[in-house]
Amino acid sequence: MKLSERIKKYRQENNLTQEQFASMLFVSKQAISKWENDRGMPDVSLLPELAKILNISIDEIMGVSPKREVLEEEVKNKKNKFSYKIIIPISAVLLIIIIAVIIISTTKAVRLEKSLKNQTEEYINLALPNIEKYDYADLSSMPADKNYQPIDIYYFIFEEGKELEELEKSISNNGNWSKKFSDAIYNELPYYLQAYSKNSDLFLIIKSDDKTIIFIAYQEVINRLIVSEYEIG
Repeated sequence: MKLSERIKKYRQENNLTQEQFASMLFVSKQAISKWENDRGMPDVSLLPELAKILNISIDEIMGVSPKREVLEEEVKNKKNKFSYKIIIPISAVLLIIIIAVIIISTTKAVRLEKSLKNQTEEYINLALPNIEKYDYADLSSMPADKNYQPIDIYYFIFEEGKELEELEKSISNNGNWSKKFSDAIYNELPYYLQAYSKNSDLFLIIKSDDKTIIFIAYQEVINRLIVSEYEIG
């Protein structure tokens, strides 16, 4: 772009008429016209004031530096690059934290499931089938119920299959499992277990020591084995 074209372009961008531009530079309108039509050049001494009025640098008016739009784009790109440099590492760290939390949570859940499964197999002296779902609740902070202090409760829901059929057959034929609650047994249970006893097909009550009682019930309809431990208060 020629000097004449740059003067005209920047003058128009600043919404200045030739008359206004001339009066600000203390030159004639004809001088401005000559500059813009490539019939003359502004005196070097006018360049600083000319650049100031047009809101550009002397280098820009002389065409020896990038256009203002290019500079603005470069600044914008630098800001974007800086933002990406900040955002990408932060996002990566957050992703790593989330993955770590998921792994830790999953590992804890797997360990707890395995521990509860082993514990239950010891209680009933039978191998448990594949577990479809399980849940666990710590009841140690729960207020005492009657004369009993709850410790915990958990359940397993088993997958359908031959292993489950064998488990159901084993507990049905085991004389230690009962098929019906007597009123006396029902009334002796903590309140939070009475509802489970009503909806269970088989149940087992184990006294592990003088104070601790383990309640186990099986609900055949939904393949669920419930286990709860509580202490005599």
